[in-house]
Amino acid sequence: MKRVFYILSILFVVILLSSCFRYKDIVYFNKTGLDSLYSPEYDVFKLKPGDLLYFSVYSVNDEVVKMFNVDSRFVNYSFNPESMYLLGYTVDEIGDINLPFVGKIKVAGLTVDSAQALISEKVQEYFNDVTIKVKFLSYYVSLLGEVKHPGRFKIIGKRLNIFEALALAGDMTDYANRTHVVLIRENSDGSVSTKRVDLLKDDVLKSDVFYLNPNDVIYVEPLKSKNIRLNAPNVSIILSTITTLILVLNFIIRN
Repeated sequence: MKRVFYILSILFVVILLSSCFRYKDIVYFNKTGLDSLYSPEYDVFKLKPGDLLYFSVYSVNDEVVKMFNVDSRFVNYSFNPESMYLLGYTVDEIGDINLPFVGKIKVAGLTVDSAQALISEKVQEYFNDVTIKVKFLSYYVSLLGEVKHPGRFKIIGKRLNIFEALALAGDMTDYANRTHVVLIRENSDGSVSTKRVDLLKDDVLKSDVFYLNPNDVIYVEPLKSKNIRLNAPNVSIILSTITTLILVLNFIIRN
């Protein structure tokens, strides 16, 4: 009987220890030093069909401004994702946007800055003394899995790195497997690629996944210990039940 209790006790301790977190599993860059200089790869993303652009014209001529800028006709207009979608211009399937008075302009394959220069050139063929500004409205990233606040986040600015994205989601949870972070990326040709990232190494700081592209998805896998930790109460109940049965059987046998 004592041997059975001994075995059950050992088993319970092993389960508890296997669910404990190790320091090296939760600290970023602990596999390498930080006293280094890195140059991450950054390729400016190109526009593609389905992207949404906001286009505005500035001029001393109010009539020209009103012709192009729909929002200038409304007072106290609310700028939210829904209204920006209505005011924006979507790149169509062949890579064009259709602007008032100017017509279609092919922007697919261009950077936002290049598209702004091209649109400015086209508009100035019809109107003088105007300034064009183009903003990219389709910059979202999604974070799933073992992060504290999973979701889809609107990004303001031209670029975002993977750690800034994790910060938006409140960082990873204690159960996050920092050596198995999956980046899902839609390529310019419509294909989808995946890449695993180890955030315990400094390789990510000099890779092409350090900076995120619009609509990138980050999935953080859980540690195996999460399953053990979540099932620990069930294991405890099972072991308690077995112990109780053994005690009852032992009492019956002796009497």
